[in-house]
Amino acid sequence: MVVLWTDKNGQKKVKEFLTANTEPNYRYVANGRAERDVNRDGKKELGRIGDGSYEFYKDSWKYGNALREADNVMPALYDTNGDGNYDNKDTKANAGGILFHQGLKDDVGSMGCQTLPPGKFTEFWNSLGGDNRFTYLLVTVK
Repeated sequence: MVVLWTDKNGQKKVKEFLTANTEPNYRYVANGRAERDVNRDGKKELGRIGDGSYEFYKDSWKYGNALREADNVMPALYDTNGDGNYDNKDTKANAGGILFHQGLKDDVGSMGCQTLPPGKFTEFWNSLGGDNRFTYLLVTVK
């Protein structure tokens, strides 16, 4: 994950974060903590946002600072067939709640949020500066 910006002197800047997560962790399905049943089959699924450009703004959540989706229409793909793949066999729905937030002490696993370890999340947050709204470009590298 990288943050790109132009400083007040017009200099282009980049800050790289090598430990970050953009994918859901399936332990949340195994322990029954997945949050959404998007296809109404009685099973809760995990979702992920795909490649694209999204708008986020500075906000908070129950554990501290967070970036929240600005337009509340971000599309996500939910693993409704439970095969661990996100493909055209699954269900698309509004993401509704995918954030940027700090992960647990030694873990960046999440239900689909964009996460960084606590110390790195603080660096990430500080690198955002005084702006309140941000464009997030997600590109999958294979």
